Amino acid sequence: MRVVVFNALSWKRSGPVRVTVFPGVGEAAGGLDLFDSAGQSVPVQLDIKQRHKDGSIAAAELLFVAGEVPPIGYATYYARGSREPRPPRKHEQGVTSLESRYYQVQLGPGGVKQIVDRELNEPLLETGKFLGGELFTMQSVGEDAGEWSEPQQPTMEGFDRLGRHAARWRQVESGPVRDVVEARYTLANATVVQRVVLYATIKRIDFEVSLLKWDGTKYREFRLAFPVRADQGRVAYEVPFGTLEVGVNEMKGAAGERYTQEVSRVRPRGIQNWIGLYGSRLGVTLSSSVAVWDYLDPTEPKAEALMLQPVLLASRRSCHGEGPWYLQKGDHHFRFSLTSHGPGWQSGQRQGVEANAPLTAIADRPENPEAHLPESGSFVSLDAGNLVLSTMKKCEDDESVIIRVFDSAGKAVRGHLTFFAPVRKAEETDLIEDVTGTLPLEKDRVAVTVGAYEIRTMKITPAK
Repeated sequence: MRVVVFNALSWKRSGPVRVTVFPGVGEAAGGLDLFDSAGQSVPVQLDIKQRHKDGSIAAAELLFVAGEVPPIGYATYYARGSREPRPPRKHEQGVTSLESRYYQVQLGPGGVKQIVDRELNEPLLETGKFLGGELFTMQSVGEDAGEWSEPQQPTMEGFDRLGRHAARWRQVESGPVRDVVEARYTLANATVVQRVVLYATIKRIDFEVSLLKWDGTKYREFRLAFPVRADQGRVAYEVPFGTLEVGVNEMKGAAGERYTQEVSRVRPRGIQNWIGLYGSRLGVTLSSSVAVWDYLDPTEPKAEALMLQPVLLASRRSCHGEGPWYLQKGDHHFRFSLTSHGPGWQSGQRQGVEANAPLTAIADRPENPEAHLPESGSFVSLDAGNLVLSTMKKCEDDESVIIRVFDSAGKAVRGHLTFFAPVRKAEETDLIEDVTGTLPLEKDRVAVTVGAYEIRTMKITPAK
């Protein structure tokens, strides 16, 4: 069985992959092994979903880390049946720590007591008040539109946190790819399931939290605490086509109309893929499955240190006087991925995007004898690190391809795009794809100059 892994981002990367395969009768009697295109064995964790009548595997989910998948490209792996049965999963109770080549993680009631970056030899959390990934809830009276001069802040009425509730961490998954631990808590209005996922070969920790059977109580808000430890910390987060640093490059003054608060003081903030806290020795970047984050402690007494917090859910009413309530009853699931690195947001921005744009894979059998592409390759690659490809699509008017790139770091750059096939013509266009000029071209390579935070659009016509 062939497994093809696709990378939709414009840089080479490694990351976790999940794919379901369907071996034939007797093909995988005991288990499945995975190999890359060079024939090297790849660590894999196997979740058997179904068996044939003879006991061999009929369907299974493979979890593995694909390494160095080319930009806007793919890599090929091969799953082969094994007669060696795999040991059963561990389900240990009372787990207090996890460890990988990159991190040491200490667990406690309510969350993560400490994370030590083993490469930098630095603790990442300041957990004197909240633990890492600890959920807390507050009263949050407000409407769903901006008829107020500034956002209302939550209050301590009905405050609760996971650390007040007894729970034990148990290990629900263990293997050569990752370890997963889980804790369950019963709150007044919902059941909370908290998971920490530690990967063996990539520098990443996933925090997953589920709100189950949320009853829709009015004016409640749920947040997670990430009390990141960073000396002289500065908060930065991704915005469309760029990065904003809190207190540095917001627009000046108030937003206007009914909004009177200075923009630099507005919080929570809306982010795209990631947010992070950065000091002089290290930085921590978190990818996010939610769009709203805060960075100051809203609880009393307030902590002086910065504390990153995603807003998971808020039960609010419509701004219309006779409008409905948006109570969002039911089950809700959230995921955040943490990585640490040297100073500056630039060192973590790619990892922050990667967790929200996971590698995807398909498995096919039998293998297509007419396949003619190499086992790995890139359809488009960029040679400038601060250039990001945001769009690749068919032209509206003909068979050409529209490519859009932008600078993500606020630095003008001259770079090159290399395509997997020869290019006949490269033209510059405006945002509505009208041609405005030509671009330097050398067979499969196109030169482009991009200003600081500039967006450039190109029309690429392949050679026939």
